[in-house]
Amino acid sequence: TELLPADGPIVEALRLPERLTQASTSYGPLRGVFCAGMMDAVAGSDAGADFLVLRNQLSHAEITSICELVPIPVYVPGLGLEEAWRLGATGIHEIGS
Repeated sequence: TELLPADGPIVEALRLPERLTQASTSYGPLRGVFCAGMMDAVAGSDAGADFLVLRNQLSHAEITSICELVPIPVYVPGLGLEEAWRLGATGIHEIGS
C-alpha cells in the first residue's frame, strides 16, 4: 500500500515506523488470527493471538460482543473507522477488498 502525500506528516507525527519497530523488537513478531465469528474470536484469543481480524461483516451487536469479550485488538471489515471504534473495534481492514 502506498501512502498519499498528505499521509507523510501524520505518520511522522505519530512516529509510526519507530513505534512499530519498538513493538516488534520489544514483543517479538505479532500473531493475528482470522475469525468468522464469536467462537473463532474466543478460540484465537485463548490460543495467544495478539490481534483478531474478522473475515466477514457481522452485525453491530456481534462486533460489540466480540470486542467486549476478548482482551486483544479486533479489526473489522466493511465499516468506516469511526463506526468501528464506536462498536469497540481497534480498527478496520480491507483485506480481500
